[in-house]
Amino acid sequence: MLLKGMIYGPLLETLIFQIIPLEFARFLNIPKRIQFPIGVLIFAYPHIAQNPLPGLVAGLFSGSFLVLTYLMRRDRSLEESILSTCILHSVHNGYIIGMATFWSELSNQA
Repeated sequence: MLLKGMIYGPLLETLIFQIIPLEFARFLNIPKRIQFPIGVLIFAYPHIAQNPLPGLVAGLFSGSFLVLTYLMRRDRSLEESILSTCILHSVHNGYIIGMATFWSELSNQA
């Protein structure tokens, strides 16, 4: 689970939810203020479909900072935007996995 959540997931989700739609929007000269909500909604949708309430919160919150990171770093280079977004996503997922494991273990001891 750790490998999937911290390596494969962030790489795949960055490709599908940031690189493809945001680079297409950039190609079409769509302003960043429009790219941002589009990117957030694209990221949030599968998370909401998987588990509605936590998915909504996680999808919108995580989507916001991941899309913002991608867009802010994109002006410097495509590579930097991808790397920054993947690293941030990996750290975020690692934190979530760690906290879920911690609380699960804690509740099992009670």
